[in-house]
Formats: sequence, structure tokens, C-alpha cells
Amino acid sequence: MSPAQNIYDDDEFFAAYSGLLRQQIGLDGAPEWPTMRAMLPASLDGMRVLDLGCGYGWIARWAETAGAAEVVAVDVSEKMLSRAREFDDGGRIEYVLADVDAFEPTGSFDVVVSSLTLHYLTRLDAVLERLASSIRPGGRFVFSCEHPIYLAPAEPRFVKGDGFSEWPVSRYHVEGERRTEWLGASGVVKYHRKIDTYFRLLSGAGFTVTDLVEWGPSAADLEDHPEWTPELDRPMILLVGAQMGPVG
Repeated sequence: MSPAQNIYDDDEFFAAYSGLLRQQIGLDGAPEWPTMRAMLPASLDGMRVLDLGCGYGWIARWAETAGAAEVVAVDVSEKMLSRAREFDDGGRIEYVLADVDAFEPTGSFDVVVSSLTLHYLTRLDAVLERLASSIRPGGRFVFSCEHPIYLAPAEPRFVKGDGFSEWPVSRYHVEGERRTEWLGASGVVKYHRKIDTYFRLLSGAGFTVTDLVEWGPSAADLEDHPEWTPELDRPMILLVGAQMGPVG
């Protein structure tokens, strides 16, 4: 297995990434967060939580304030973890520098959450198998990733014409590596997987999918954020909630 690409420790890229709204103001700057939050348990009191690809640690710190007894936050980037610790005001979060593709969880977790990370992983099947052995029966796994329609094209971009804008989709059924340009960086490596592939891999690892949302802005969202209007033309984020073992 090849090591994960770590663009986040590049100084220029990290500076550009730090300018994103969701990194400047946290979860309030992540439009999909209310949907993701609704997939998580109503209470985290006394729970053990794992945040895979924690970035600045926004979700990890939220989990701690929501009552989690223990929070483990994992990321491949030293710069990400350094910034997370700067924001952490003496909390009890354990920050772990590790490639999520190869990370071996220890102990049993009640909740695992991952925000916009899984599309970077080379071996999602192996990651899910390791998670399955570390989530208690009935535990929750909630994640977001780039939507397959967003990630599939060879050149993911809007094509604008006379009075219209569209998102051409190509190679949808050809899963695997995609190299894109993002925030001034070229050759950013991501992995396109179809929605049914996520279902198959989750089911094969013993999870039951309970929630599936192709996030898009509501009318109320657009009143507050008209700049989100292009998000009506194609889904950018897929959110999935799953339970370890059967439901009911």
C-alpha cells in the first residue's frame, strides 16, 4: 500500500487552505454540518469517539464539549495537528499523527466520525474492516466525502454557456485515482468510488447503512448564503450514517 499524499504540510497549500471559511470559523462555516450532526447520537455523554482525518479538530472539540469521555483525533498532517492543538484550550483530546489508510485503532469506540477524508484513502475496504473490529455493536460511523458526481470527471469544473452552467460527468463507472487541481496545487490525488461501492464496502465490513444524504442547500440556506446557488447544479458532498451490526 502506497503512503497517503500529504499536501497539507506544504506551506503554500496550507496557507490557502487556512483561508477557507470552514477553517476560519469552524463548524458554522461547514454547510453540511447540521445534516452530519443529525446522524450522530443525540448525546455523547460518556462515549469514546474517534475522529478520522480531524484536520483542525473542529469535530473532535465539539465531541468533547458534547460530553464524550474520550476523544481520539487522527490526521496525517503535522501542520493540521499543530493548528488543532493551538485551538484546543487544555482539553482532553488525544491527537495522533498517522496515515488513516494504515491507522490501527486501539480499544473500542462508540462513535467514529470522518469529515471529507475517505476520498483520499487508497484502501477503503481495509480501513472499514479495521473500524468494524473497533466499534462496539450498535456503535455509529458517520462520514462525509466528496460526492461521486463531483469527483468522477477527469476535469471537475462547471462549463458555462450562454445563460446556463452545467457540470459534465465523465468516467463515472471507472472507479479509482483522480488527479485534480485545488487551491493552487496540481496533482492532488483522490479516489472516486460510486455510491453503491460505499454501500457494498460498508455492508461487507458488517455495517448497516441508516442514513444517506446528497447534500444541497435549502431555500432557507440560499436566503442566507446566495453564493451557494451553484450547489443546486450538482451534489458536492455525500453524507452517510451507519451502525455496527444489524438495526433493531
